[in-house]
Amino acid sequence: MTYNTPMKISFSKDLPQNLTSYDFLKSFAVLTMIIDHIGMYLFPEQNEWRVIGRMSMPVWLFLVGYANSRDLSSFLWIGGSILVLSTVVMGEGLLPFNILFTILFVRFFLDGVMRVFLKDIESKIFTILLMVILVVPTGFIFDYGTHAFLFAIYGYLVRHQNKLNISRAFILAIMGVAVVVHSFYQRYHFGFDYIEAVYSAAGMLGISLFMIKFQSKLYPNVTKRLPMLMTAAIQLMGRHSLEVYVVHLLVLKLISFYFYPEHFGLFEIKWF
Repeated sequence: MTYNTPMKISFSKDLPQNLTSYDFLKSFAVLTMIIDHIGMYLFPEQNEWRVIGRMSMPVWLFLVGYANSRDLSSFLWIGGSILVLSTVVMGEGLLPFNILFTILFVRFFLDGVMRVFLKDIESKIFTILLMVILVVPTGFIFDYGTHAFLFAIYGYLVRHQNKLNISRAFILAIMGVAVVVHSFYQRYHFGFDYIEAVYSAAGMLGISLFMIKFQSKLYPNVTKRLPMLMTAAIQLMGRHSLEVYVVHLLVLKLISFYFYPEHFGLFEIKWF
């Protein structure tokens, strides 16, 4: 079957002209991430922004596990380092290191973790328990700590479930552990009240359940029907999410410094 599109829109010659399932999922993660950071820098007393933002992280780490590549891209190192430098300039805490370093860390160790995890039931239990136990201490070093691995494991299992002959029930159980751990950790970290915690957990559960059926797909009909600018915006967020992440944070830091200079201490080195 062939499709004709009225206009070709692509930011890379190596990527499809049509919108993809990755474009839509990453765009969702980018939008919720931006909402989260707007709350962080401009409305720190309003937890509603941060509640919405909790749905972003599970997507990024799910996709790390879902991907076949474990590329330790120089762009991740550069982007992460630029943001670390910005924390020094703005006098923010150096630790935990931002999520770009978390992604690099998970990519580097995930295949080794999965080799242990997939050996037998005891290894599965041990791996999950270890990741849960280490959440708090590792959370002081890099964003989200070891529970980032829980969503990456979930993504890996979704991608390889047929080859590994793993039941959907088991994958759902891993997803449930990831959501529960993330929910409790985020409530503790942000001081959510009961209602905020419930909405946060519901959002994370919803997007996590959606991702269990995630597959790489093209959407030529949707591409034809959407306005050109909307298609371009979705592809920008889906295919240049790293650049969007770095640039929007730098912009928000500058805006926040303009309105709330008392929250910063220029070139004041702090660990936390």
